Amino acid sequence: MKKTNRLASLFLALLLAFSLMAVTASACDSKDSHVHTEACEDEGIMPLYPMKGPPCPYCGYEMYDVWTEDAFKNPILARVCSRCSFRM
Repeated sequence: MKKTNRLASLFLALLLAFSLMAVTASACDSKDSHVHTEACEDEGIMPLYPMKGPPCPYCGYEMYDVWTEDAFKNPILARVCSRCSFRM
C-alpha cells in the first residue's frame, strides 16, 4: 500500500508540474503577448530616494535633499538641514 501511495503522489506531483509549465508556455505564446511585453518591460533600475530625510545630527530638525555638482559637473546629492544649514 505504501508503494502505491508513493507512486500516486509522485504521479500527481509530476502532473501538477507539467500542467503549470504548459499554462505558462501557452500564456507566452498568445496572440497579444507582444502587447504585454512592451507594456510591462522595465525601463531600467530607477533609484528610490526616501521621501523624508533623516534628522539633523546637531539640532534634530528635518533635512532635505539638494542636488549639486562637483568640479567635473558630476551630480552629487547633499542633505541640508532646514534650520541650521548643516550639510551632509
